[in-house]
Amino acid sequence: MSSKLPKKSEENLELPTFPASEESLSRSEKLKYVFVRNPFIPLGCLMTVGTFLASGYYIRRENHLMANKFMRYRVMSQGFTLAALAFSVLFIGPPRREAPSNSSGSINSEIKK
Repeated sequence: MSSKLPKKSEENLELPTFPASEESLSRSEKLKYVFVRNPFIPLGCLMTVGTFLASGYYIRRENHLMANKFMRYRVMSQGFTLAALAFSVLFIGPPRREAPSNSSGSINSEIKK
């Protein structure tokens, strides 16, 4: 009974590296990097904004029960966002940066300058 599933390897779990100079990236590339690195943080932000807007809608319609319910959902979505942020910091770690290119190939030459 052979399994057709690919074997997990550390190569598949590699996170993208952030370039040494952030000025070389466009906004869309930075946003793509954030979504790839931890998609739950932007998702939590969108959930928070959505529930906040929905509660505002129900406040204007004077449906205070639904407005209160969506305010509770907003607090839960903020908690989800903070949990995703904490998970990112604790388990994924800080973003890895590419090493700056050194023309001489030696660290000591940079120290002497």
